[in-house]
Amino acid sequence: MSAPAQAAPTASAGAGSVVDTKSVQATRHFYSSHWTLGECQARGSYWLSLHPTWTAECAPGLGTDGKFKYHLYMWY
Repeated sequence: MSAPAQAAPTASAGAGSVVDTKSVQATRHFYSSHWTLGECQARGSYWLSLHPTWTAECAPGLGTDGKFKYHLYMWY
C-alpha cells in the first residue's frame, strides 16, 4: 500500500494569522473600590496617566461588605 496523498501547501496559508491589535475589543478589569466618586476618579486618573490608551469607569455598587461604594474598572 502507498501512503495517502497530501495537498501541497498554498502561498496564502497563514496569511490570515496576523492579529490586527487595533481591531481587538477592550475588556473590563476591576481595579479597586472607593468610598467617594472623587476618590474613584482620582485613582482612575492616576492609571490613565500611566496608560493613556486605557479608559476608566467608576460604577456605583455594593462592596463585599454590603456597603455602598464606587468601583473602579479599567478598560484595556
